[in-house]
Amino acid sequence: MRTYPPIRHSPVGTLHFGSIALLREPTASAYETLFLREAGGTRLISFDPNIRASLVREEAAYRGRVERLLQAADIIKISSADLDWLYPGLAHDAAASRWLKYRASVVVITHGKDGVSGWSRRGHAHAHAIPVKVVDTVGAGDSFMAGLLASLHENGLLTSATLEDPSTEALGHMLAYGQRVASAVCTKRGANSPWREELLG
Repeated sequence: MRTYPPIRHSPVGTLHFGSIALLREPTASAYETLFLREAGGTRLISFDPNIRASLVREEAAYRGRVERLLQAADIIKISSADLDWLYPGLAHDAAASRWLKYRASVVVITHGKDGVSGWSRRGHAHAHAIPVKVVDTVGAGDSFMAGLLASLHENGLLTSATLEDPSTEALGHMLAYGQRVASAVCTKRGANSPWREELLG
């Protein structure tokens, strides 16, 4: 049976937003209000649009909301498919450069079997996909995001004071860890993220 150290209660340091919560009212407006209220404060704001284009009813309003949130987030993770839907023809490095001129300190674009790329103001890194026997891809994107945030936390970067300008080495480490988590999820049925010790094995 696993044992863990006691949880030390502390104020919430990071808020993560995205996916279908931003599609329907009144939830979408409530989340946007919370997002923009907290952006630029003491908490980090993490954002993965995780777009479900087939579920979008009011496209202009939705695109406007996503654009506002992309300009206010500290950490952005987006798939290449979602990026191409939002901005057809926009080069991925150009999108990253655009967001880094706003609030973002880290921009990550996933490319499925072609790996994942990340940018900060100090550099760029890429992590290759990890070959596995794929059973189910449900939850892979969210699990990658969880791994990315966990890596930032473990390396002392998940605070507004320390995330400002991560190095290329730090980028590479967080991308690789996120890939390990996502790949492990793909080997199982359902969105079942691995335990930490499974990744160490």
